[in-house]
Amino acid sequence: RLAESGPLSVGEALGTAEAVLDALAVAHRAGVVHRDVKPENVLLATDGRVKVVDFGLARALTDASQTSTGTVLGTVAYLAPELVTHGTSDARTDVYAMGILLFEMLTGRQPFTGTTPIQVAYQHVNSDIAPPSEVVDWLPAEVDELVQCLAARRPDERPAEAGAALALLRRCRAALDDATLGRRAPAPAVPGAPEDAARDGGPVVPD
Repeated sequence: RLAESGPLSVGEALGTAEAVLDALAVAHRAGVVHRDVKPENVLLATDGRVKVVDFGLARALTDASQTSTGTVLGTVAYLAPELVTHGTSDARTDVYAMGILLFEMLTGRQPFTGTTPIQVAYQHVNSDIAPPSEVVDWLPAEVDELVQCLAARRPDERPAEAGAALALLRRCRAALDDATLGRRAPAPAVPGAPEDAARDGGPVVPD
């Protein structure tokens, strides 16, 4: 969906995040941490339901504090800093990944990018996530605060588990008006696209 249509509306992004957090909250209450929350593992059904899949990296919370092989697991774009630096994870690791995913749903781009995985991992460890309004300037402060809370670098600054994150998200959404919930950011410009050529004074080839 993100690749085909770009960012989601604020309401749809928050609604999708709510469904993912609701599913993760069930897992966390059962003592399981997912450890690989990313767009590919969030399925949007035709009837509007949102499903979280692929618990292949999931482990019991009592066992998840350290990876069994000592290697970093998960997809680098959504890895929490503690997974990168220590290989440790708990429910807050899933909350961090959800914050990164929410940023992406709202803006159409990931907050940390690079030409190699190690460059991206370095940013997770050493850089605070920017507020989404730096990319989409009309996003309100409530949304910035939610994303930055979920994706805080320090685990103890995030909600302790998905249920607590879900409560924060619902308070954020309740503070937004219908007009804001219905707005959607434009898709990020593709380098070399005709609109870029036009903006730079270059030729535009008709369809």
